[in-house]
Amino acid sequence: MPQSILQDPLLLTRLKWSEIVDVLCLEVLGETRRDPLSMRGLLDVDAINSGVFRTYFRLEKDDVPRLQRALCIPDKVTTPQRVSVPGDEALCITLRRLAYPNRLRDLEHLFARHSSTISSLTNEVLRHIEDNFFRLLDDVNNHTWLKPGHPGRVLTGKRE
Repeated sequence: MPQSILQDPLLLTRLKWSEIVDVLCLEVLGETRRDPLSMRGLLDVDAINSGVFRTYFRLEKDDVPRLQRALCIPDKVTTPQRVSVPGDEALCITLRRLAYPNRLRDLEHLFARHSSTISSLTNEVLRHIEDNFFRLLDDVNNHTWLKPGHPGRVLTGKRE
């Protein structure tokens, strides 16, 4: 008796090519072509190594709660498709999208969420930041601390 459908010559002649590919995905990879990723997934910040976290998000792990409070990101972010995600996870997804040019599909396995959910969450967080901090972003000439050469003086420790 064959252990796989693919080892049965009679059945193999009856299968369509797409069905053979599906069976191969199930048997070889142990998964279906596309997992329903949006049904599971919660980013566990504490479980990620500090160095890896810094590389992924360009931020220290300890700074995430402070940044979330500073940006007034709520504890739960809900997308227009009614997907609710913890605020810190939504912030991390947005930081990752801004830190590196990734395809959404590549981020599905990192966040265990569907690419459409990742996109919606990023848009929702950026919309929230724009709505709440537009006055700061509208005209950068209004800020006294944004003078030419100021970042250089700060880095070298020189005073004005």
